Amino acid sequence: AAVHVITTRAPDLLLVHFVAADTYGHKFGPDSAEMRWALQATDRFIAAVLLAYGDRDPNVVIVSDHGFAPVRWRVDPHRVLVEAGIAAGMHRLDEAPVRAIANGYSLFLYGSGAPMDAAVTAFRARKLVERELDASALKTLGLGGPHAPDRVLISPLPYYFKEKTTNGKVLEDLTHAGMHGHLPDAPGNQATVICSGPAFQRGAQLNGARLIDVAPTIAEVMGFVIRKPAGRVLSGALLVSAGKAR
Repeated sequence: AAVHVITTRAPDLLLVHFVAADTYGHKFGPDSAEMRWALQATDRFIAAVLLAYGDRDPNVVIVSDHGFAPVRWRVDPHRVLVEAGIAAGMHRLDEAPVRAIANGYSLFLYGSGAPMDAAVTAFRARKLVERELDASALKTLGLGGPHAPDRVLISPLPYYFKEKTTNGKVLEDLTHAGMHGHLPDAPGNQATVICSGPAFQRGAQLNGARLIDVAPTIAEVMGFVIRKPAGRVLSGALLVSAGKAR
């Protein structure tokens, strides 16, 4: 589809998502043969897209939305709440004084007071907490706001949080899998950013680049300016700065 669009429409901006690496990374783990196959397949897909441009020399930005770390144990946080007596049952989770939303290594908890303290204690008793973040810590990370959780629990390797284990227990042994959702400085959690084309310097290093920097940088290359961007322009990677709003 991307090749067809390039050859028939000549778009000013083309966004393409290759999903294989994410699918196989989650299911088999980042160090698996299946993951290597997915990366090799993605490499071939990127080559096909670039070849479709022919003699044209496009600016290309290749990004991954996250890294991967190997995991083994899936943790159902709702069953932890039920077994600790905080939720009356799996069918009555909406009535519990503490709500849980799983996000890989991160578990978002909504609640307060004694029920929240009891919930955190229940997870700690199972040794499922590596780090704990409260509302003030989340604001420091730029994660505040009206929908921010009251508490975030970060699981240790090789555990991660996911609703509904298939065996109906708190823990499910997956043998091998891959997950993300940890803090940005966690090993293996960093994303990849690769820039190439006439607007970018050859060999420049993007140390510390963030995903929120990608959109402002692309806008700069195209001659647009994003007013009040969340990220910054990766000016150190650019050969020429457009900087003209239109």
